[in-house]
Amino acid sequence: MLSFITIVLVIYGLFLISGILFPNDPQWYATVKVPSWAPSGQLIGMVWAFLYACIAVSIAIVYTRTSGFTDIGIGWIAAVTSNYLFNQAYPFFLFKVKNLELAFLDSFAVAATACSLIIMTVPYSKFAAWLLVPYLVWSCFATLLSWVIIQLNRS
Repeated sequence: MLSFITIVLVIYGLFLISGILFPNDPQWYATVKVPSWAPSGQLIGMVWAFLYACIAVSIAIVYTRTSGFTDIGIGWIAAVTSNYLFNQAYPFFLFKVKNLELAFLDSFAVAATACSLIIMTVPYSKFAAWLLVPYLVWSCFATLLSWVIIQLNRS
């Protein structure tokens, strides 16, 4: 069985993939109207780095408590997988496709699946579930911010 640290590093690395494949486009983003309360790109990057660590530790806890996911339901695996895919799609929609509406919808899906994941993680570890709460809060904030950006950029 893989070690706890190996799982954390693998999961953390997986969450970094979309940032590598679809890096931000500062020239384009500078043309997008954002509210005065929008955090800086640097702060957003630091928050995501922290959140990815929390997600990775949470998943590693569940992995170790369920003998490598052998004692876990398909629902939890589906929740993790769908959340991961939605999370990875956001920079694609925002920086590659440059579609604010798709980015908003994706952000909403990230928040919804994060909420589902928290609920489904509780039976395996309350601590692992609590580690996901900042992710849910930030995802909800990002969804609100995405909605406001859409409104500010309507022609």
